[in-house]
Amino acid sequence: NPVKEKIVTLPEDYYFSSARNYASLDTDLKVTVLDLF
Repeated sequence: NPVKEKIVTLPEDYYFSSARNYASLDTDLKVTVLDLF
């Protein structure tokens, strides 16, 4: 975990985190949100 290891302060600050997708930030990861319920 980059936050616990103090690499970044916020999850979305880590470039390879899916949190960047949910924060609408630039990333190379593609996340598909499934509406299961």
